[in-house]
Amino acid sequence: MRDSTLLVNVLVVFSLTSVTQTIPTPTGLRGCPSPQYLERGVPGTVQCSFTENFVDVYWYDSTKADIADKDPVLIYRRPTISGPGYMSGEFDVHPNGSLIVTNVTIEHEMIFTAEEITSTTDPPDYYSVTVIVTVTPTPTTPVVDRCDLSEPVCLLQHNDTSELTCEVRLSRPAIPLAWHPWSSVTGDPIKFISDIRNASSLFTSSVSLAVPSVGPPSVDVFSCMANDTLNLLGKRELVVVIYNTDQSSASGNPFKIKVERNSQVHLPCGTNEKFVVMWERRPKEVVGFIVSGSVNYTHSFETSTDLDSSGSLIIAQVGIHHEGLYTCLYSDGVLDKVFTYELSVIVMPNPAYAVVPGCGPERYCVLKVGRKGNLTCSVRGVRPAVNLEWGFPDGETTSDVITFSNRQLHSQQNGETTDVTLTIGYEIHDTTVQRLTLECSVSGPTPAFSELSTPLELLVTDNEVPTAQDPSSTIQLNVVIPVVVLSALMIVLIIAVLIIIRKVLFKPTRAKNAEDSEQEIPMIPGIPDEMTRFIRELKGTYENWYSAVHPIPFLEDKPFPVNLLFVEGGIEYLATNDRWESLGTYHNISSDPRVKSNRRILEGEPGYGKTTLTLQLAYEWCRGLDESVKALPEVLIIIKLRQLQGINSLAEAIKLFLLPKDTEFGVDDIDRLLKKTPSKGLILDGFDEYPGNGDQSSLIQDIVSRKILQDTPVLLTTRSSFLPKNMTAVTKRIRLTGFNGACQDLYLKRIIPDDEASSAKIKEILKDNPILADLCQAPLFFAMFAHLSQQDETDNESISSATGFFRYVISCLHHHLKRKMNDEKVVKFEMWEKDHRKLDKMAYERLDDPNRVNGWEKADICNLLGESFVDQYLRIGIFLEEDSVKVNDAGMIDHIETIPVVRFNHKLFCEWYAAHHLVEVIRTAGDDLQEMLDRFDPNNYQYLFRFVCGIDVTAAAGVISYLQSVDGYEPYAILCMLEQKDSADLFIDHLKRLCSTRIQISDANTRILDRSIGQILEIASVQKIQVNSLTLDSSFVEMDENGRIVLQSGIRLPCLTNVKELWIDSTRAEYTVPQIESIFEGMLKSDCLERITFASCILPERFEEKHILTQLLERNITITWYPSSSVFTLDTQTGTWKYKEGRGDLAHRDYVSEVDTYRTMHPPAFHVRPNRQRARAL
Repeated sequence: MRDSTLLVNVLVVFSLTSVTQTIPTPTGLRGCPSPQYLERGVPGTVQCSFTENFVDVYWYDSTKADIADKDPVLIYRRPTISGPGYMSGEFDVHPNGSLIVTNVTIEHEMIFTAEEITSTTDPPDYYSVTVIVTVTPTPTTPVVDRCDLSEPVCLLQHNDTSELTCEVRLSRPAIPLAWHPWSSVTGDPIKFISDIRNASSLFTSSVSLAVPSVGPPSVDVFSCMANDTLNLLGKRELVVVIYNTDQSSASGNPFKIKVERNSQVHLPCGTNEKFVVMWERRPKEVVGFIVSGSVNYTHSFETSTDLDSSGSLIIAQVGIHHEGLYTCLYSDGVLDKVFTYELSVIVMPNPAYAVVPGCGPERYCVLKVGRKGNLTCSVRGVRPAVNLEWGFPDGETTSDVITFSNRQLHSQQNGETTDVTLTIGYEIHDTTVQRLTLECSVSGPTPAFSELSTPLELLVTDNEVPTAQDPSSTIQLNVVIPVVVLSALMIVLIIAVLIIIRKVLFKPTRAKNAEDSEQEIPMIPGIPDEMTRFIRELKGTYENWYSAVHPIPFLEDKPFPVNLLFVEGGIEYLATNDRWESLGTYHNISSDPRVKSNRRILEGEPGYGKTTLTLQLAYEWCRGLDESVKALPEVLIIIKLRQLQGINSLAEAIKLFLLPKDTEFGVDDIDRLLKKTPSKGLILDGFDEYPGNGDQSSLIQDIVSRKILQDTPVLLTTRSSFLPKNMTAVTKRIRLTGFNGACQDLYLKRIIPDDEASSAKIKEILKDNPILADLCQAPLFFAMFAHLSQQDETDNESISSATGFFRYVISCLHHHLKRKMNDEKVVKFEMWEKDHRKLDKMAYERLDDPNRVNGWEKADICNLLGESFVDQYLRIGIFLEEDSVKVNDAGMIDHIETIPVVRFNHKLFCEWYAAHHLVEVIRTAGDDLQEMLDRFDPNNYQYLFRFVCGIDVTAAAGVISYLQSVDGYEPYAILCMLEQKDSADLFIDHLKRLCSTRIQISDANTRILDRSIGQILEIASVQKIQVNSLTLDSSFVEMDENGRIVLQSGIRLPCLTNVKELWIDSTRAEYTVPQIESIFEGMLKSDCLERITFASCILPERFEEKHILTQLLERNITITWYPSSSVFTLDTQTGTWKYKEGRGDLAHRDYVSEVDTYRTMHPPAFHVRPNRQRARAL
């Protein structure tokens, strides 16, 4: 680099080194340490250490004279305090004899002498102490003129600066300053002028550096360092980057970059290694900088831009406002260079093709035209403006067959984009031509615009046919339906309807079919006929439920009985040691002694099959299946909690929702039957949807807390994040963990038993798409994906995110109903499919209301959205209609009205539409963004956040920034980044940044958070991104037989093939040889593994497995063990431990001593057994 005094422009960076002022305290010896420092403006203590039983202490001001000539300022004759200094309030005394200055001033900078009298016979002891008064400077950092200290950097233009002055203002004592050159190696001081000014006993230190004129390009870095021995400053160092660029030379020959809006831009800044990088946007707008050395500084002034470690400028989502000239000035320590880029932003039109009136999105159509007329095409919302031409697909625009005339090209500016329309007259001269292929071609600054061209075939007729001038014109398509065929279809339809009516009207009743009756409703010995009728009516309702399950809503004509679809997934229970253990099967819910209780909670995430399992239990109870008949009660009551708005009686709920409308049972009859039934059970489905889940005095809350029905077994289902607040101590928690590969295979065999090729295709898609595979751990999503893949061709790329998957589902639902409609209804149908803003707002308000109820009265929602809209969404299956109740003022059963209620088919549909409105809310939230997003916990509303980020890039930026700012939400931020379909590169960059730091999994994590981190690790593995360090903080359970780590939450991490370091911290755990060797075997699958560390646990004394030790030795992998304060490493040649400090091998007696010490510090609570069971209490 050039001489270090070449200074031009100034950029200031403050170091983050923080310091704290301390005051010396006396040692264990008698006396007073000197000097001592007291801070002005606050009480201060002159610390001394006297004998414990001293008699008197006299304090003197001995600054100017010997104490023999002075009276003491304070006398302490225990317990009496006196003296002029005490009487005036200036001084006080500590019980140990130390002098207290009640309010330190500059005048207290003096010499104090303490006279200690220990007895009446011994001579006194004298201790002198010099007190120095300190004043903290304002501000508490070195400063440079014209720098705003509220900003992290300070930028001064060279033209405005001839001298660079650094100061520390108004301190006591003075704090010396010095300028140093900044580089990768700290340089010697350079020439500068120092000055110290005294004003009112306070000092201002300054150092000045002359700034010579140097031609561009140039860049130098200097540091202003304070010699702050008393730690008065909060920050000691100020770094100055001095640079100069010539705008005319930098802008003369820029690299021209054209990028599409919302894509990622990566602008490199040279290829050499560099220690300073400066990015500037013309004119004179600093974008960001990097300074590398003993401390590294990186800063970007715009939230939409970032700098990577090489100094390249990254714009994650480029917008039109990013257009302009960007200049990079850098130095590698020898040469200073500059690069300039001219960035232009391209906006593709919407729709992404040339629009021809009469032609749809198929991009090729047949248009019926006359031999003379006009042709029109247009592109809308494009940037920059493009050129349109009518001609032949080969590019020719002239022909003997057709001539063009009166070409009119019109451009209309719409804000930042342009609408371009071309209208041209044509005449076809060759009367033998019946068909003619033309193309509206598009040309622009990049080849991508040529792909927007639209071809079409003209079907020429000699009749007058009006050519379309706008999209509302009527185009006659060559579609003819013979009258004979139409008539035949009508006849077939009428016959089919008559057959159905006949079957319905003349269907034999159940009572006449004794065999069927006995099979469906088995008689229960010993129960009265009244009870039998009651049970029969219950089973009739349950049969309606479980006989018509729709895996995807539009399969109304193909319902499935629950027993044909139900596949059991993972199920666990919360053991007494607060760890989740496998329950084995759902049949154990009622019979396993580990969960024996009359209050059980079945929890799971959305779509994990809680309601489906409830239907399966209803099916088994109705059928009396051998597997369940012993565990299930004689009377099973299943209540859908979302229906209980205003209901405060279980008998009322049963009469309204579980018995037929013509039942003879009244509320009192039901109450009486329930009380006389010795064996009854209650399933409460959907506590998270219960309108009264926040009311501690509601019917369901009383049941959960055992205030009523104390002896009745109750199973309550809910989301894991919506547990009742008043659970009793005897409540047992059970949770569903979703589908693994075996469950998915079994489900596929049930729905497509004879089509192995389709099953293999589905599994292959999941294997190649980790995001979709993660979603399909939820049985609901897997079922929908499996069935939809049989109905439509699956676009794997379009469902590479939660947003893409749900958009795919919504599209399929609309598409299947659209195919059944006649043409005149399709336009309105498509309008309701795309314009759902009112529904979006209603869904958002439903989520945002803590006292929300599930669904709307049908009359109300029809008034808000329109009856046709509601009917369409009901037919599609996004809405469901069911009966609810409306309670009048009296609150009695006679005053309860059954009304139709419309609700979303599933809670995730509500989150999908709410996300669209949340996007609009975020756009206008401004400074209230964090407060608004705080209403939605991502542990409860993960998909709401992910949908927002997949729907809108602008809103995503706010959401991701919010999630990154909240401790523990970083994995959700990464998943939200992945939702942005066009920002895969941005996601990978953020993923690389995350993996370059330490990823930590704690036992305090939620299950959904653990699964999110597991998904991130899996994506990193697929993308070959190295994970620098993975820490398991009290969250490790075991390494399973497939080499996958099992966490306390029950989540299994993917095989760690790309982890550099694994750190397992398991306080109070004692591991055996098989357990540790299984960890070694699993981690040896990582190609980049360098270290495994165990902390706060007991490990075996030695290992014998040679093939494992050999691999560890050959790959030079370090195994470290921190049982407490000692550190040991594994000798992979002998399988024994040795001291890391080089003190030799760990002897047996020392190992036993370490274990004993550890157990004293950490009483053992858990032991990991060699049979690979989870940790249990000793």
